[in-house]
Amino acid sequence: MYVVDEIGRLRRSGVPLVDIAVLYRTNYQSRAIEEAFLKGGLPYKLVGGFRFYDRKEIKDILSYMRFIYNLKDDLSMSRILNVPTRKIGPKSVAKLHSLSRECKCSVGELIVGTFEISHSLERILEISPEVYTNIESKLDDMKQFNTLIELFGSLYIQVHGLDVLSSIDLILRKSKYLEWIDDGSEEAEYKKENIEELKNVASTYAIRYKEKSLDMFLQEINLIEQEQSKNQDGTGNYANLMTLHSSKGLEFDYVFIVGMEEGVLPHSRSFTDENG
Repeated sequence: MYVVDEIGRLRRSGVPLVDIAVLYRTNYQSRAIEEAFLKGGLPYKLVGGFRFYDRKEIKDILSYMRFIYNLKDDLSMSRILNVPTRKIGPKSVAKLHSLSRECKCSVGELIVGTFEISHSLERILEISPEVYTNIESKLDDMKQFNTLIELFGSLYIQVHGLDVLSSIDLILRKSKYLEWIDDGSEEAEYKKENIEELKNVASTYAIRYKEKSLDMFLQEINLIEQEQSKNQDGTGNYANLMTLHSSKGLEFDYVFIVGMEEGVLPHSRSFTDENG
């Protein structure tokens, strides 16, 4: 990336990174810039926003993917249990955990196992016959969680064999996540743009590596997140990444503006929105 190469050159010539800013039109663009900075070994900070993989909508979709891949991932499960809102309160959550302990399995295995048994499907979970028998004995107790069972059970079954991009599309469609966030606000549009960027990542991944494995994709994301957490030099000397809007009133010695292409800067909505 030219901008990162140029900033690296400035840094080597003695320019403090804190005096440098990279500006872009909208939040979803930060993902590619952040990854370029990571590859270039340049510390950065986002001003007025969250890193791409720290944004709620991205964490939500990735949590769906992680949970579907690993039904024992209780952290991801707890994040998406009520996303979108399903009115599952603390008592219901406690009951799910209690039932899973009695069945000697995870909550995810309990949910998907119940789906398999109630629909007379082939049993593909890596659990013992004893655990399946335990789950079967709890079918009546699980009836109150039918919405969860149908959603996560069908997702788990249908995702197998799909590429990563198709998996994301399936999650969005079955969970109705896009409908849930779409309140007509500009913020909702930004969230949808971020999700589209995540789909772009999945598409690029499949083309570059010719790899359809959800596991490998999630490992790739985990590595990026780990690199982001280490992206510090201990001096507070970071290049500044921000939207044009966030840059108002700020001054820097060196400024790079990226994404100056039709439909991005100016934004495509500027042609239809009289306030654009």
